Amino acid sequence: LRKRDTSDSIQVKNSNFENNVASGKGGAIDLKGDATIQNSNIANGDVTVDNGELTSLGSTYGSSKIMLSPSAQVTSDSDLGSLVSCGENQQVQMSNSTYTCTNSSLNSSVNSVLVYVDRNNTNIPLILGIAVGVGGFLLIVIIIVAVLLYRRRMRAKLQANSFSMIDFSKINLGEAKKSVIDFDTIKIMKEIG
Repeated sequence: LRKRDTSDSIQVKNSNFENNVASGKGGAIDLKGDATIQNSNIANGDVTVDNGELTSLGSTYGSSKIMLSPSAQVTSDSDLGSLVSCGENQQVQMSNSTYTCTNSSLNSSVNSVLVYVDRNNTNIPLILGIAVGVGGFLLIVIIIVAVLLYRRRMRAKLQANSFSMIDFSKINLGEAKKSVIDFDTIKIMKEIG
């Protein structure tokens, strides 16, 4: 059975579809539009629903597969279970005996977002992440400041020690020696005025 018109609904009653094969879609049924299959048997032939709704009443499907497009649905009075399948990156949703396909990547991203939100509408992992990030940033800033202060202190200490290492007694000052005043001489003097 091949229906490629979406204008009218068709009804199939008390029919058998057995061992039907197709190179493309379908096999037993290739449907675009609405159809009702009532008290029928579909065995060893796939059912493809591209667009519209397939209503199944009292029908059996044996080992056949029912493939749905995102814009299609199947309503059945019996459990079709694993017979219904969807395209890539889609998953089967069943509600009130109606099977539809939904985008599974959208559902997984919504579920992953919902995991991080608790019942009080607070986002504890986000808060912890921000706290750890700010704490880590402050720790890095403190380490950088400590290293800079240590280097400045070491540089000042090195410069202060550089004059104490010079032994002026070994320097030949010649005539300039008369102009050098001994510190012990001025140490006892007091400033006036």
